[in-house]
Amino acid sequence: MYTALYRRFRPSNFSEVVGQQHVVRTLKNQVITGNLAHAYLFCGTRGTGKTSIARIFAKAVNCSNNAKGDPCGICDNCKAIDDATFMDIYEIDAASNNSVDNIRDLRDNVIYPPAMGNYKVYIIDEVHMLSTSAFNAFLKTLEEPPAHAIFILATTDPQKIPATILSRCQRFDFRRISDGDMMAHLRSIADRVGVKVDDMALNLIVSKADGAVRDALSLLDKCISYCGDTITHEDALEVLGALDDDILLRFSRAVLDYNVAEALKIVEDVYGAGRDAAQFLDDVIRHFRNLLMARMVGTGLEEYAGHLEDEIRRQIMGYSENRLIRCIEILNSSANQIKWAVLPKVILEVAVVRLCQPDIDNDINGLLDRIERLEKQATFSKGQSEGQVATISQTVSGDKAGLENGKKAMETRSVEKASDAGAGTKKVADVKGLPDIRDVWSALLDGVKREKMALYVFMKNATPRYENGALIVEVDKSIFRDALKKAENVAFIENLLKKITGIEMAFRPELKKDDESQKAEKEMVNELISFFGKDKVQIIKE
Repeated sequence: MYTALYRRFRPSNFSEVVGQQHVVRTLKNQVITGNLAHAYLFCGTRGTGKTSIARIFAKAVNCSNNAKGDPCGICDNCKAIDDATFMDIYEIDAASNNSVDNIRDLRDNVIYPPAMGNYKVYIIDEVHMLSTSAFNAFLKTLEEPPAHAIFILATTDPQKIPATILSRCQRFDFRRISDGDMMAHLRSIADRVGVKVDDMALNLIVSKADGAVRDALSLLDKCISYCGDTITHEDALEVLGALDDDILLRFSRAVLDYNVAEALKIVEDVYGAGRDAAQFLDDVIRHFRNLLMARMVGTGLEEYAGHLEDEIRRQIMGYSENRLIRCIEILNSSANQIKWAVLPKVILEVAVVRLCQPDIDNDINGLLDRIERLEKQATFSKGQSEGQVATISQTVSGDKAGLENGKKAMETRSVEKASDAGAGTKKVADVKGLPDIRDVWSALLDGVKREKMALYVFMKNATPRYENGALIVEVDKSIFRDALKKAENVAFIENLLKKITGIEMAFRPELKKDDESQKAEKEMVNELISFFGKDKVQIIKE
């Protein structure tokens, strides 16, 4: 009878465990020193090795030759455990044995000493499924068990376990297996069973497994059943129902070009081929995530074939970080809705329209997307009229040169104006050598316009002033103020101010007040000054 890969290659000792070295090392040291706890709690997502390590640990503590912390596999106890004839290891499924009566039976039997080994080990899987009464009945036994008893509780949902149980256990959190460890493990198993798997197919299996070894082995088993001795990337895509990279890039290109007709056609073709809407969203979300990671930190392209590299890099340069984040947020929201939708295809199509038509979204991200679209159209029109397209590196170097030249010119003008006693221009007070605030503002707008057109739109009609070491900018709309107050925008503008003025200057956006409120505020301040005295009143701007 055929045995599934995840059962056939289940680890039999600690050295065969994939990942989880923080758990393995601790348990081995406890076996070597004999400092065993009476209760353990293994927490983690499915397929990360909780039950496997619990069995290895139960085997190790009952092994006759465990001097190195690992079960020897050759003593009588180890052989009995392998043959499932050992009487002192109990595996209980709490999902189906969750009543108080089941715990009472356990409590009545635990008092008897082990029949064959050194310890009676109780492995309770999915322990969070126990009822409240069962937990209460288990509490006293768990707190003061017999010296020969060890409890190992395993769960994927530790927050459902009462705090009184958690406090009595030594807790271990199992992590998702890294992609590198998973790849090496799958490659080793494929070699042992005589199957050739190309790297792209393994990458796809690993990405679908999401850090769970059991899921990865089940998917590999499925691919072997379909493909035989050789598994290609195309075969893996067909078996797993995943989208081809070419389709993903065609879709992201359509979104990048705001081509809603092409994007909807791709959805129709995918749906017509029998693909699941939820699976389509999962693949597209992961694709946009890879584009974002590649743009931000240069990683995430390992999953794609080499011949697609040029198109991927063109798309990375075409998308801004803001737009990629907006795409991911829209798709993720639709993925949550589609689980309960009567017509999943409709949810998917609405998401596609929102991706390609930012005009229908009134939030800040939709506004920034529309501005970015207009900016691209203006840049394209300008390039057509002038017959040239500037490269990104030339644009950046030109911006830096312009900022430096503007800074030098303003420094010269500030010195000239400082020597002119009759000049009527209002200077920024208390900062020696700082140029006129109007010159600073003009240069700042020029720099922002060259590098971030969206911010320029928010700032172009604002009113600047200098106060207590900060450039305060009053804007008409709260949506403009909120966008300018984002940490990355404040840091960008403050860095630009430092280049222009040569000094550190804070940037603070505020909402403009109407004339009536300003007048009332001024009258109130004057009354306070006249009553308390000017030296007693301090005005603090928030």
